[in-house]
Amino acid sequence: MQASAAWSQEHLEDDAQRVQGKLLKAFSEVTGIRAEPAHVDTQRWRYAQTTTPLGQSHLWDAKSGLGACGDWCLGHRVENAFVSGLELALAVA
Repeated sequence: MQASAAWSQEHLEDDAQRVQGKLLKAFSEVTGIRAEPAHVDTQRWRYAQTTTPLGQSHLWDAKSGLGACGDWCLGHRVENAFVSGLELALAVA
């Protein structure tokens, strides 16, 4: 599960166990499912949302054969990461 940006900001300095407990409780309340997950990995992703995107879909240097892509090129959503990767793949091909 993933928390909203506002909730995450509010709980940014909470320890991982507290965040995990709060999110599992909220999940149970929303879904009615009261089961312990087999695996939990809590990440804060403190710098996950790009505030100023690169403004182009990718970076590609044909001479060195080196490229870079990611959501940070176009925005901060998973769709931006997909488009960025696709555009780099097309440039390399």
